[in-house]
Amino acid sequence: MNWVVRCVGDTPVEIGSLSTEEFFERYITGDHVLSNTSKNHFRRICHLLPPNETAAIPTIASEFVKYEHAYRQLTNLQLHAPQLAKIGVDNSTMPYLCQLRDHILRTVLWHEQEAEQQRRLAEQHATAEAERKAERQRRLAEEREKAETRRREKAAEKRRRQAIFDEESAKLRRDRERLQQQENRLEVHRTKLRSAIHKRLNEDFLRYDQHIVTKWLSLVRTVGFYQHEKMRFVSDWAAKRYKLPLDQEQAAAVGAVNRNVLVTARAGSGKTRVLTARALFLHKHCGIPAHRIMLLAFNRRAASEMESRLREWLGDDIPRVMTFHALAYALVHPSEKLLFDDKDEGKQHLSEVTQQVIDEHVRCPDFANRIRDLMFEHFSADWSRILTGGYHLSGQEFLDYRYSLQHETLRGDRVSNFGQKAIANLLAEHGVKYWFKRTIRWGGRRLRADFSVPRDAQRDLYIRFADSTHSDDDAAWKKLADAVKAGKFKGALLEYGPSELQALGKAGFAQRLCDDLRKHGLKPRRLDADELWKAVRDRAVDSFTQAMVNFVGRCRQRAWSLEELDQHAIQRKMNEDASDYEIEFYRIGRHVYAAYLARLERDELEDFNGLMLKAAEKVKGGTTRFERKGNAGDIRDIDYLHIDEYQDFSRSFYDLTSAMRMTNPKMNVFAVGDDWQAINGFAGSDLTYFHDFDEHFPNTRHLSITRNYRSHKRIVDASNALLTEDDEFAKAVNEEDGVVQVCSLDEFDPTRLEREILGARKSGGYSDSDEYEIAVARIAQEVARKGEVAFLNRTRDPDVVAGSTPKAAQSALRELLGEELRENVSVDTAHSYKGLERDAVVILDAVVNHYPLIHPHWIFGQIFGDTLKSIEAAELRLFYVAVSRAKDRLIICTQDSKRSSFLDTIQSVCDFPTLDVNELPPVIRNDSHRYEVRVLNSYEVRELLKKEDFTFVPGSDSQLSHWSSVMPAEEVTLDWIDKAPWNDGNVIIEVSDQTNKRIWSSTDGGDASALAPADPF
Repeated sequence: MNWVVRCVGDTPVEIGSLSTEEFFERYITGDHVLSNTSKNHFRRICHLLPPNETAAIPTIASEFVKYEHAYRQLTNLQLHAPQLAKIGVDNSTMPYLCQLRDHILRTVLWHEQEAEQQRRLAEQHATAEAERKAERQRRLAEEREKAETRRREKAAEKRRRQAIFDEESAKLRRDRERLQQQENRLEVHRTKLRSAIHKRLNEDFLRYDQHIVTKWLSLVRTVGFYQHEKMRFVSDWAAKRYKLPLDQEQAAAVGAVNRNVLVTARAGSGKTRVLTARALFLHKHCGIPAHRIMLLAFNRRAASEMESRLREWLGDDIPRVMTFHALAYALVHPSEKLLFDDKDEGKQHLSEVTQQVIDEHVRCPDFANRIRDLMFEHFSADWSRILTGGYHLSGQEFLDYRYSLQHETLRGDRVSNFGQKAIANLLAEHGVKYWFKRTIRWGGRRLRADFSVPRDAQRDLYIRFADSTHSDDDAAWKKLADAVKAGKFKGALLEYGPSELQALGKAGFAQRLCDDLRKHGLKPRRLDADELWKAVRDRAVDSFTQAMVNFVGRCRQRAWSLEELDQHAIQRKMNEDASDYEIEFYRIGRHVYAAYLARLERDELEDFNGLMLKAAEKVKGGTTRFERKGNAGDIRDIDYLHIDEYQDFSRSFYDLTSAMRMTNPKMNVFAVGDDWQAINGFAGSDLTYFHDFDEHFPNTRHLSITRNYRSHKRIVDASNALLTEDDEFAKAVNEEDGVVQVCSLDEFDPTRLEREILGARKSGGYSDSDEYEIAVARIAQEVARKGEVAFLNRTRDPDVVAGSTPKAAQSALRELLGEELRENVSVDTAHSYKGLERDAVVILDAVVNHYPLIHPHWIFGQIFGDTLKSIEAAELRLFYVAVSRAKDRLIICTQDSKRSSFLDTIQSVCDFPTLDVNELPPVIRNDSHRYEVRVLNSYEVRELLKKEDFTFVPGSDSQLSHWSSVMPAEEVTLDWIDKAPWNDGNVIIEVSDQTNKRIWSSTDGGDASALAPADPF
């Protein structure tokens, strides 16, 4: 029999065409309610029936319901026939019941096995869980035990540390108490020591240094305590006795009386105060007689300042105050006439005699030819570098100094590169007249042409040399060149570059330039040597004279004999970079030097250098008495020698000082100077005497005074920016910022009235090159209202202010200002202003070729040790001097196209604002009340405007093109405007006053009262 299982589990299945639930609903009805277990058993029985026995299902169901209890017994394996019979189960149903029993047995067995397995698994799980719990508890107990152990250890460590801490604290308290007791005892000693020091300093200041070091060093531990107390003593003494304030650095310098001392005094730090205060202290407190103290200066101004201060404190009983030259004169009493140049009184005796000696050589035919050849060679020597490719492929040294090195042309122009020099010399050699660096206005921009060559009945021919560098003007020059090609610019333009110079050589480039000049209507002709020399003789001789005067002076300052000069010349000749014309200059210079010495001896003349040499020889020979103008004394009596501006020391000064110390070995030297103000190398000063002070004076001490009392903070910062990292910086006492501004003069555009004011005072009228002068006048007008202002220039012939000398430039600048401002304005050189100060300082020329300025004659100074590097270092120090003259305002003027690298050095450290001169009020003259009349939209009446002396002004970024005229204010009336022939009713008329403020316009309705003359400004 095949049995078919039709379902598994409790999921409803199909039995025939009925589902299990439908089956139960059909066959188990009425009140017969089966438990879920009985339903499951019944379902299994039905599933085991063969398909052909399904008819028995109702019977089984009925019996199952009726005898559910019996079924339960069946499932409990109590299926016995007798029992089944009792419950009415017949034999026909037995097979099925047996099958059912077997199935139930298997099911029960499986369930029992599964239950057993589940039980075992549950037991295993419970065991494992119990073990895990026990393990956790064990580990937790271990952790608790470890934690407790750690806690006990930490507690023990804490107790141990606390014990140590308590012990150390107790020890520290004991130590503090012991130290406090020692400090108290030491303070008692200090008090006694301080009292003793002040007592001894008051009684015997001079001898106390050695005493304090030997006796009290064990208590003081360091001499610093003594030095501090000595400084306090000096400071208190000066303040109480003479109301003379001294800071700590100054007091330390004043109190340094027992050794040779060099004091480095930064600008504005009070070096004159220190010098005079030390002399005062020595005399009034230390009891040194005034005649045993001497103060030496390098110029009368400094000597007078020191003497004035000492007389204010001491009356007539003052130490000896002299210049070195005055002392030398008092020692020598020369019978010869003394030669010297006195700039203050306009006396040039030394230069005149030197000039006479040089003129004698110039007039000598042999020397005249040699000088001519020398100067021609000097002016054209740069061609050797051009031809060898040195122009744009030169070494690093040339690249570093190419913008600083000036080149002198045959005509005397100072040019900045070889190309400009070559073109200038070729023009001169071919008789072509030119202007150098003339201004061109184009496209609202001001350009400076290297050369402007005038042409008959045509606009000038402009020549430009474009070197290998780039500037902001390159684009403007390109636009101008395009305008020339397009016929929009009436002038002509020639441009050359380094490659053409190198490729063509001197002869080829000369031919190229002459051909180009002829194309533009000029007629260059090569001048012969005599013609050329005649054209440039005066200027060339002046240049030679200048170089030779400097050469002779420096030989004298070094006290060179002719033999020593020969030795140095031979050494220089052996140098590979010495040129033939440099050696020729030394040969001629030897003859001039010998003639100069002979002239002094013949005419019984003497210069300051010779005077210094004779003074040193006199002292070495035992002559120590000096007397001049009632100031008499003996070198052997001088115990304390004070030297001002020691950075300007030279061999002649050292020789005299050394001779004085040989005569009086106990002489104490106190020198004050600033190595960053050493700017007189051209006059023979040697900075090595400053740096090697210890070698020249034994038993020395170095001190510094760095607190700047002169300048505000930003100005001090600007000065410090020029120093090196190894230098000691100045410290500003005045914490106010002050004002430091950088002003570019390139973009300045003056008003028409300003042009008229300046042009009226010049014979040639106004030119575009005068714009810088107006810009400087605007600055002067602005700054002078607040105090005194000094305009400092690098050279004696200012480029931006009219005048061949500073004095002439000062007069010209003052002329542009109102009377109330004129006395507040001064113009001078940076050299001349050393030692001076002003409320405001304007540096006029922070441009290349001025800072640094390397003179074309520098090569003739190589015999004295001059190098490009040393010259630039001296120029940087000069710029430092100029910057440090200002008290509360500093303005540095430059030109963007020629900006000085020194200014870049400052601005790399300090960020200063710019000053736009265009924003300053225009220059106003009280004695010249004028109006400017502008006519716009005037093309139709332009010819009439020309007849009325109106000038056409091209348009720019700031204004429209117009016709302009400047006239007295009283002539500009409404009636005059109405009747003007050019007033056709279509033009626009504007009237501006001296401040460039528009006071009337035809578009405003024409208020006649606006044109009434106003009071002058």
